[in-house]
Amino acid sequence: MEQLIREAVKVLKGGGVVAFPTDTVYGIGAMPFDKKAVKKLYRIKKREKKKPIALLVSSKNAASKFAVKIPSRARKLMAKHWPGALTLVFPKRRSVPDLLTAGLQTIGIRMPKNDIALKLIQKAGGALAVTSANISGGKPATCAGQIMGMKGIDLVIDGGKCSIGKPSSVVAVSGNNIRVLRKGSLKL
Repeated sequence: MEQLIREAVKVLKGGGVVAFPTDTVYGIGAMPFDKKAVKKLYRIKKREKKKPIALLVSSKNAASKFAVKIPSRARKLMAKHWPGALTLVFPKRRSVPDLLTAGLQTIGIRMPKNDIALKLIQKAGGALAVTSANISGGKPATCAGQIMGMKGIDLVIDGGKCSIGKPSSVVAVSGNNIRVLRKGSLKL
């Protein structure tokens, strides 16, 4: 698996798109600051440009590189649910490309609970732009076999079946207030 992860990092750093398992569902990822690669993610998924793409990070500290401020309530959620099936939405730093956020001033960030995903993300630099491995509107893939028909993916890491099998919960945190944007596998 280590050799495959090294190969995947080469693909990512070369502008490619890699499919890999997470704890929730399979994702397709690209380097977040590579505009061509992020555009390729949108094309592969057939995703509308007005829908943002989240970041998966390899550590809790990595979130602060992309978020302007992480409120204490969010830090408590991170301590309890990261790594895990919780995507938190924060105001983004100016350095985060608008293409990634669909022009929004916020960015969704998650730290998955999957060793393959965490190793890949860490070796690729600590963060990847990732969306679920499916055509927009379709059912997210929970095993590698379900994504083999997606055109444009440069490499697939088969890590078996995802442990959760449902998308993450997405929550926006502002001060002490939380707002559930998507009910996912995590019960809050």
